Amino acid sequence: NSFDDFFNDWTPFSYLIDLFNLISKKIFEVSVVSCVICHKIECPSCSQKIAGENYCHAECPYCNRAYHKHCWDQTIKSFGKCGFCLR
Repeated sequence: NSFDDFFNDWTPFSYLIDLFNLISKKIFEVSVVSCVICHKIECPSCSQKIAGENYCHAECPYCNRAYHKHCWDQTIKSFGKCGFCLR
């Protein structure tokens, strides 16, 4: 879905929430990914970025949210579940 498709199909009966969801999705797609726990691009433990050539990255197997590997390991060790989806 693109904005052009959405606006081409727009009718007075279309829901604004659908437009807001599309905008939110597009913003998320182009946003810089940061860690769910520390909210930083660079890992506080190893200073590697969460994505790129040399990286420190892990994802929750349930919600696919991005974590630094060190933040993920600490979260699992402390709480036993994802800090975002709680699974």
